[in-house]
Amino acid sequence: MKVYDIKPIKNQHDLAEAVAFLESVGDKKYNKKFTDKIETVITLVMAYEKEHFPIPPPTQAGMLRFHMEQRGLTQKNLIPEFGYQSVVSDVLNGKRKMTLAQVKKVCKRFNISPELFFECSDAEKPIEFEGSSSNEVALLGKLRDEIKEIKSDLNAISTAFETLRNQMEKLVKLATKKTLTAETKRPSRAQAVTPHKKSSGERSV
Repeated sequence: MKVYDIKPIKNQHDLAEAVAFLESVGDKKYNKKFTDKIETVITLVMAYEKEHFPIPPPTQAGMLRFHMEQRGLTQKNLIPEFGYQSVVSDVLNGKRKMTLAQVKKVCKRFNISPELFFECSDAEKPIEFEGSSSNEVALLGKLRDEIKEIKSDLNAISTAFETLRNQMEKLVKLATKKTLTAETKRPSRAQAVTPHKKSSGERSV
């Protein structure tokens, strides 16, 4: 076991010494005095790392993707919570933020706290207005979410319509091409009407 005297961690060298001590301790059982020493060193290490190597909070996309992978879910599996697969895709790609209603539905399905999504770096904080009651704030938040969902639905419908129009254009081009090909192969009227040759047994009138 490495000998170590507790001291403030001020630089990388101090941090390396503290970590080396903790690694040498292992998972053995020690008396209370030594256990307190270990816990103190751990606290010092965590405090230094938190100050100098802060871990940024996750994004809603990262949080959603993590819980989807944990449960083996795909984008299609979340259509009941988001309405459209394109909306799920936009959230996962960071193109849009989750609404309050979507957060509630997802958390209810995953059986997790909504705070996990509200604490994300890109989460929208609940709106508050000076002099407004809690009921008014809740109503405004609900209206905002409904407007977002309507916009989301309109965007999804617009995307679906654009895809359908592109498919229709391809079908029209394909049908036109087939028609032109058929007309090219069809014999002309002059080719179709051939003169009747008289047989040797026929007489002229």
